[in-house]
Amino acid sequence: MTEAVPQSASNNLTLDIISDIACPWCAIGYYRLKAALDKMGLEAEIVWHPYEINPHLDAKGTNLMDNIIYKYGMTPDQVREMRTKLTGLGAEVGFSFNYTDDMQVQNSLRAHQLVHWAKQFGSYKSHAVKLALLEAFFTHRKNIADIEILAALATEQGLDGQAASEMLKQDALLAEVQAAASGWKQQGISGVPSIVANRKFLTTGAQPVDGYVQWLKAVKAQSPV
Repeated sequence: MTEAVPQSASNNLTLDIISDIACPWCAIGYYRLKAALDKMGLEAEIVWHPYEINPHLDAKGTNLMDNIIYKYGMTPDQVREMRTKLTGLGAEVGFSFNYTDDMQVQNSLRAHQLVHWAKQFGSYKSHAVKLALLEAFFTHRKNIADIEILAALATEQGLDGQAASEMLKQDALLAEVQAAASGWKQQGISGVPSIVANRKFLTTGAQPVDGYVQWLKAVKAQSPV
């Protein structure tokens, strides 16, 4: 299993992943990347960065299907067809999408704050929180803007849920998260997932596993040992 690991002399691969918790292609892209890393026997320090695909939403949220219809002009049948495709692609890499017509989607800024807050305990903790958030939203259809849900998730990952709750109630890291998300857009990131290896090698979109393998080989060939 590929996990985020602390950076060390024996690990010279850092992957900065720009993504949103509510982005299904970000979940698929990560698990395809994980499969590629496993296939190559590579370890990487994974650092997650925020991006908002639904900045127009608030913490209360809205119906996910209605939101997709509003954003992309799709019909309900087209949305259902897309969900079926995503569910199949997720299953191929071991991730479970559990879509329903009444599924809700919320603004993800609080969830991003939780990921950012967890970084102080190590990139591996932040990584665990991010993966738990993807599962909470897509598999269990939980409200990723609900402070109690987020605090409980932090506790499940071995963190101080009460401290997480207080941080979220105060929006203590909101400005930092918004600045980080804005910064990536200013650097030209216009879609997610986007992955930067060793601070300079970029790949965008949810690539096939073999596509990530080829990209990682190119990165390793051009990076110092």
